[in-house]
Order: sequence, then C-alpha cells, then structure tokens
Amino acid sequence: MSFHRCVALVSVLGYALALAGCAGAVSRPPLHTAPAPVPSHLEWVGGPVDFRKLTAIVIARRSAWMHERQIGSQVGSQIGSAFVIVRREGRRVEGFVVTNEHVVGDAQDITVRFADGRAYPHCQVLSVDLRHDLAVLGLPDGSPPFEYGLIPASRPPAELQTVVASGFPLIGREPSFQVTEGNVSNASAHAPWSGELFIQHTAPMAEGSSGGPLTSARGELLGVNTGGLRDREGAYFAVPVDAVERAVRRAFEVRAGFDN
Repeated sequence: MSFHRCVALVSVLGYALALAGCAGAVSRPPLHTAPAPVPSHLEWVGGPVDFRKLTAIVIARRSAWMHERQIGSQVGSQIGSAFVIVRREGRRVEGFVVTNEHVVGDAQDITVRFADGRAYPHCQVLSVDLRHDLAVLGLPDGSPPFEYGLIPASRPPAELQTVVASGFPLIGREPSFQVTEGNVSNASAHAPWSGELFIQHTAPMAEGSSGGPLTSARGELLGVNTGGLRDREGAYFAVPVDAVERAVRRAFEVRAGFDN
C-alpha cells in the first residue's frame, strides 16, 4: 500500500490520517492480535542509548504485478523507519526489528539498513498486529544486529511528558536520520482509524518516519510512531509499548518454532 493510498484509505473513513513512510508481499505467519502475557523470564537486553545506532531504515520492495493489482501502489521501493529490540530467554538471545505494518504490508522483499552501512536483505515478517499497525521483523540468521536494543519504559507516559521521535524521513529521495522532541498531548487517544488507544504527541514526523521509536528523554521506549493528522498541526500518534511487547513475544515464539 503506497503512502498516497494510505492517506486515501483513512480519508474514506472521514479522517485525514497522513501515514508517514507507507510501503507495501513477503510470506508471513497468521495474524496474532490477541493480548498475550509476557513471562518474566523473557528479559529485554539494553545498553547505552544511541538513537542513530538503534534506529533503522526499512526498504520494502514490490513488483510491477503487485502494482497492477493494487490501485495507488508504486513499483520500486518504499521507505520507512524501524528500531532494534533484543530479548533473552535463558541462554537464547534474539534480535528483532520493529516497524509499522503499513510500511511492510504486501512487500515482495524487505531490507533493513543501519546508519553504519550494514544491510540485511530478505527479512521476514514474524508477527503482525493490524489493529495497532505493528510488524516485527526477523533478520535472516536470527542474530541481533547489536548486543542490545531499546528497553521499554516501566510506566506509561504522562501528559506533557517530554518525548523524542527518531527515524529516517526522506530528504528528496534519500532517507536522512532525524531526531525531534515534543510532548505527550494525550496519553490515551482513541485512534479514529482503529478504535485502539494510541499516544498522541507533538514531536514532528515526516514521510519516512513511520515505524521509528518514540522514547522518553532518557531513551526508554514508549511506543512506535505511526503517523499524524494532515489537517491538524502537531498531532502525531504512536502505538503504546504494551502492544509492542505482545507483538515481540509472538515473534519470539515464531522464531523458536522455526528453530525447532
């Protein structure tokens, strides 16, 4: 689904959500959207917060055949943002890349690229939550790209709390790293396109920012940026981190199934 088609889709519903960085089919497991408990023996692996290092570029490619079947799709590459999360269960450590479903939906091939130049082609979608616009990707060999990733905040954000949005919005045709600052304007906003609770904030986003992390000023993960309202300045939305935890838990289970 292209950026313009995403905007058109929510416009039909009577809302002007401007989803940044839409992209569009790699094979994926069945959708799992029901909440699942995250057991205590699954640990988040964290380290020094480096937004430029832990934020990634997602390149989703689709074919000309897909373009003919989907109105508004674009042949070639669509670009969004993502970030690294690492989980440990006993001696087993897995690295995942979290992004928006609308960034990778219907892509024929997905590449994840980092600021240091490393690129991972043929990434697989391990977990999807359509209602929260989430997708969790696995790197080809399952190894974490780094020894650690972002760590979820221990408590939900408070209104007026300072937040930081990181991503790779486009400058011309090329993604360029950007980090912006804002505040939480509504900690539990009902998203008009899904009815789920999202975080509404004022940290500026642009096309290509979708899928990047929303964090506290200290770098604690609060959510995943997904888009903003076209007709309202300073109104951007992020998926809350509890939905991210559930999606990553499912990806961990799927990866374990592949390994067995």
